[in-house]
Amino acid sequence: MIKLNKNQIEKLLPFYTGQTPLELQFALELQYAYNNGASVYTDDAGNPNMLLIVTVSPFGSVWVHLSGNVAYDKVDNDLNDFLSRQFALLTEDDMRAHSGEKGAVCLHLYSPGWLPKLEKLFDGHIRDKWIRYNYRLNKEVFSRHSDWREKIPDGFEMRYSDISFWRPESKKFDFSLVKDDEKISSCGIIYFEKESYNAKTERVVEIGIETKEEYRRKGFAFLTCSAFVEYCLLHDLEPNWGCYQFNPDSQALAKKLGFEEISQKNVLILGK
Repeated sequence: MIKLNKNQIEKLLPFYTGQTPLELQFALELQYAYNNGASVYTDDAGNPNMLLIVTVSPFGSVWVHLSGNVAYDKVDNDLNDFLSRQFALLTEDDMRAHSGEKGAVCLHLYSPGWLPKLEKLFDGHIRDKWIRYNYRLNKEVFSRHSDWREKIPDGFEMRYSDISFWRPESKKFDFSLVKDDEKISSCGIIYFEKESYNAKTERVVEIGIETKEEYRRKGFAFLTCSAFVEYCLLHDLEPNWGCYQFNPDSQALAKKLGFEEISQKNVLILGK
């Protein structure tokens, strides 16, 4: 596999514009890799059969985003060799921490056809299988919640924070529901702003939400997300919501706000 430089990645961007929701997600990951220096690998720089984007998470796992031709006849050998090298990046401490995604290679698949092929290829090394749901906002449904300010309880206030001071070009911000200067619930951009290659004014931002445990299931996350989404729509930003199958609370909140499922992505958690 060949590691691409920034000029080589730039030449590929026009060919990854996203004709389906899953392809669009991969296009955004590729644009993000180009903007932020993530590693991109391929079998052929000029005419890729496979493209892999690789990052290392704060939890010590390797994330690999895979797109390409499932029928490519060298896929077995190329992927086996490549992922073996990714496992080599993990320390013994990582491998002993056998919880969640620690010490794992998280293989994100952007075509449904990859799943049966890779289940067979990595039989015996699959720790878990995840499904990542991706949503897009139905603006008409969200508009029904324009009265969210009226639902803020007495003693609470909604605050906007610009948190991009250390990297102004990222335009990173969040909204927090605050009581007595304590942040109860916060909603912000979990990833730096990502733009699709052929975007005009629309920019995609990934939503992150966190509510203190003792304040959960009281509607506070809904209020904070409403403030965030409203701000996005007023500033030509497209809010993106994603969550895994083991987070039903996130799924329910997304639907309540007006987000509608547009795709499901398979993720294989591989370990030694």
